[in-house]
Amino acid sequence: MTLPALSKILTNWPTPHKLPMYGILEESRRGEIPLQPRKPRWHAHLLRQEGGEFDSPKSEALGWQALFEAASGCRTEEILQLRLDAQPDEPGHILGDNMCVRRCKKAGRENPFVNLTPEFKVIISAHKIWHDRYYPNNPWYFPNVRTVAKGKVACPHAQTSSLTKCLDRLFDKKILKRKFTSHGMRAFYVLWRRSHGISDAQICAEINQIGGTRTLEISYGIVPPSWLGGKGPKLTLLPADRRNYAWANLLASK
Repeated sequence: MTLPALSKILTNWPTPHKLPMYGILEESRRGEIPLQPRKPRWHAHLLRQEGGEFDSPKSEALGWQALFEAASGCRTEEILQLRLDAQPDEPGHILGDNMCVRRCKKAGRENPFVNLTPEFKVIISAHKIWHDRYYPNNPWYFPNVRTVAKGKVACPHAQTSSLTKCLDRLFDKKILKRKFTSHGMRAFYVLWRRSHGISDAQICAEINQIGGTRTLEISYGIVPPSWLGGKGPKLTLLPADRRNYAWANLLASK
């Protein structure tokens, strides 16, 4: 799973004013290419809202979480550690074209940075505007503002299971045709990078797949031979028209 679920999350992503949203990603068949090479199918159209929404506008943070995971390939535990007030060498600190992350799997040779592609930078800039507008006092990238009964303090950021539970709700409402998980965004990242001719060895370094290319193939399948040598479909994160960005209406709202 990658693009179908992410598109659905974003097309059904509520704003504080319940404005309809557009998906930011082109629809793809699947992220997990099986070990037997098979060229995935994709369509160059954007999905529009088809009914079904997150339970609350508070769940907007999960839409951003999905975008960040898809654009970075980070695991859920890694992405939820990001803070906007991060200092150098702390998760969330941006240095040039890199963002510092705290890897949950190290083995003494971890890559502590995520590469910020031009498209990822667009997402980060839009997220900053949203965060400053709605959660200026919460330093976490993906705030959790749910109230907890009996005076208990809620976790200040989204929890590890929140995005997958949201996907489950969309499945229960029959908005999604199959169950997907947060980890599927990592699968999309692999698909996206492979479509641009990036080698599996480099992808392993980028997402800290410490088991190497073999574990990448076991988890996400092999690269279709027709994609080798830069001949892949070159999938994109963002539509050409910025008016179709998933967050366009959200940031335009007052």
